[in-house]
Amino acid sequence: MATDAIEQSGIPAKFYVSAFGRSMFDRMQVALAESGVEIPDFQFDDATREVLDGVERRITTRIDAQAFVELKQKALAAHASQIAESFFSQIPDNAFKIGFGVESFIRVRDTTNAPTPEDDLFAGLRD
Repeated sequence: MATDAIEQSGIPAKFYVSAFGRSMFDRMQVALAESGVEIPDFQFDDATREVLDGVERRITTRIDAQAFVELKQKALAAHASQIAESFFSQIPDNAFKIGFGVESFIRVRDTTNAPTPEDDLFAGLRD
């Protein structure tokens, strides 16, 4: 397992998983509404809200990905057959940037003792 490899390597390392907490859905809903796009209702049931809020509490790292939003949007568009019927294909550029301009992660394993919250995946790894 990756976490075991980190521990056994003896070198400073960190391991993350991507995370979608409630704030991402909230940002997207606001951005779409402001753009005048008819959107799916992100009113989740209690169990889903609880899961999303739990993920939100565990997020340790948020990365500004604004510079890469256009590439992310093009990559999503490359899957046209999978998103043709999805609201993802209707997201205006400005709303996409707001919704997907931040990448969130949960740091699962860390041997660097870098403080959290962090905005740099390499914090604690640079000399």
